[in-house]
Amino acid sequence: MTESIIKTEQEIKEEANIRIVRQAFEALNSGDTSRIHEYISPDYFNHESQVDPIRSKMRGAEEFRDTFKNLRSAFPDLHYEELEVFRI
Repeated sequence: MTESIIKTEQEIKEEANIRIVRQAFEALNSGDTSRIHEYISPDYFNHESQVDPIRSKMRGAEEFRDTFKNLRSAFPDLHYEELEVFRI
């Protein structure tokens, strides 16, 4: 019996989500935010920034970039590492 190599729609979505998280980790670790508009949704927002009247209006790449800048400023040696991938 041959094993099917056709990926399900769910598997394709999972792989895309994993790729997005890896791209975000790469940007956070390298400091390069030039391509975040390619993988951060225009609807993205940081829940923690909603208490700030200026930051609460930011969305998408602008919000991610601002959060990123604040994290790197507070923790210049911050490094994200993928330890495990869970598939549900």
